[in-house]
Amino acid sequence: MRKSTLLACAMMSAALAPAAELEFSYNANGTEPYWYGTNKKENYDIAVRIENPGLAGSRITRISVPLPGDPDLYGSASAFLTTELVLERVDGVRVNVPDICSVNATIADGMLTATFDEPYTLTTDPIYVGYSFEIAELQEVNKYPIAVVTGTNPEAFWFHSSRTQIKWASYVDKADAGLQSALVVTLEGDFDASTAGISLPERTVFLSNQENQYSFDVINAGVNAISNVGFSWTMGELSGEGEYEFDPPVRNAIGASGTASFTIPAVAENGKESISVTLDKVNGTANPNLSASAKARVVFTPSIPVNRPMVEEYTGLWCGNCPRGYVALEYLKEHYGADFVAAAWHNSDPMAVSSAYPNSVPGYPFAYVNRKIALDPSELYATWPAMYAEPADMSIECSVEFTDDTHSALKATATVTPIDDDDTLYYIGYMLVADGLSDPTWIQSNYYYSPHMAATLPEPYDKMFLEAGPSAAGLTYNDVMVNREYALGVDGSLPREGLKAFTPTSHSVTFDISNIRTTFIRPTAADPDANLIPVNKDKLRVIAYVVRTDGSVVNSCSSLYADGTGVDAVEVINADVEVAHTLWHDLQGHAVSTPAKGQIYVCTQIMSDGSVRSSKVMVK
Repeated sequence: MRKSTLLACAMMSAALAPAAELEFSYNANGTEPYWYGTNKKENYDIAVRIENPGLAGSRITRISVPLPGDPDLYGSASAFLTTELVLERVDGVRVNVPDICSVNATIADGMLTATFDEPYTLTTDPIYVGYSFEIAELQEVNKYPIAVVTGTNPEAFWFHSSRTQIKWASYVDKADAGLQSALVVTLEGDFDASTAGISLPERTVFLSNQENQYSFDVINAGVNAISNVGFSWTMGELSGEGEYEFDPPVRNAIGASGTASFTIPAVAENGKESISVTLDKVNGTANPNLSASAKARVVFTPSIPVNRPMVEEYTGLWCGNCPRGYVALEYLKEHYGADFVAAAWHNSDPMAVSSAYPNSVPGYPFAYVNRKIALDPSELYATWPAMYAEPADMSIECSVEFTDDTHSALKATATVTPIDDDDTLYYIGYMLVADGLSDPTWIQSNYYYSPHMAATLPEPYDKMFLEAGPSAAGLTYNDVMVNREYALGVDGSLPREGLKAFTPTSHSVTFDISNIRTTFIRPTAADPDANLIPVNKDKLRVIAYVVRTDGSVVNSCSSLYADGTGVDAVEVINADVEVAHTLWHDLQGHAVSTPAKGQIYVCTQIMSDGSVRSSKVMVK
């Protein structure tokens, strides 16, 4: 989340430039749009809402938006302005009725454009700007004719259609990453030539005892593209000034943004600070913007917690669609190592140990992330990495050990360390999971033996399940939940009076692993061990996690095996090291000069004594 006054970022100052044109769009950075629609021959109405008092006095002159396919595929087209979205029945069909104006639009060269006969002067009141068109002939190219980009502004995409969406509705949340219209509204007004607002992260976590890079967004509100900015900052007793060059420049559209950064000197003390940043100059001239300054929080900590969203997947050997859950867990573990924390709850098969689930399961396969995001496992590829990139307020680590030489019990110890004081009541939960499970009698039902279905799986699993046929044998099952005794959280595992910043709190539980049995098979007198699950005790792990009182998970981790082996984890970067030089490579081996936030890299550190160490690192 960014800390800024977005309504004011485009406000005009007292010293105004001559009349000029600017673009307003929820695609302010000019991202290449993609397509959304109903795959039906019907009439479309799309609108965005503009509510920015800083634009009062400027005039809407025209609109433009991409529209795919030949113009002959479309019938009538128009653009409209309205204070509210209203529908009226005409010949039994609900049609859009704007209360300000509507003008004809032209479709040519992949664009719908329209110019308003009388430029409309914006006031401080909100207004809807939109466009309408008719699908005259439905072809592959115009099945999805709405140009959209990702984003979550609730006013960025309002939609009505004659057959599918018969009432006006916000469609921003129709995709996990959000949908925003790529509509461009051209404004004419007395805008400043060069001016910009600023947006700071609401909170940034830094390592103490080393220099840190602080990043902030510069938001264009002027006629010119922004090539460089000058800024000043203060944080406690520290202060400084700097300049930043944008390459490429920040485009000249209202709300277009670019990220600038500067170096904060090493701070020895752990704890919270307030940082203030002011954009003093834009393109070498004084910045008159009313949102030129902003404040935010920073936290200095000896180590940065890794956020590991916990996945629980519900599956069964009898379920022909469940290979997609199996594949999602295997694929994400390969790409994110032990930072991908998952437990597979089996249903009505020889790996099932309980039907008392911590989540409501409407069907199979199904998944939850942090016991609050319900989704199909196929959605994990996008949802989990996005959550993984979010900052964490506390770290949790877990270790396991056999309690004696018979290996009949496994003791797990979890340690929780917050980066801020927190008086919330939390618990630690634990699940015992098994890797490497297999049995020649276990046959996975498989609907992915058809080319069409297999094509929906990532490589190499597409080929694996395509060749397996309708009954996939010989699979190895990992992340299998085999003991739920502590799955809902252990009362008293964390202090009731709350957690203290940078103060670790540890708690332990013990799992009986002498007889891990399935509830799916009943033992008999002739075969009392018929329901034993063939676990390898050396491949048992414990997932530990911090649980809120509402049952949702704050952060999680997986232990290694008792012998210290296991999947490599993404390491936490610690401050108390002396590094002479650092090299970064992506997971494909390419050298990277500036690692991107939220991504995993191989970090090679050349130490001051000449030694070298490498690890996978999540850049926060």
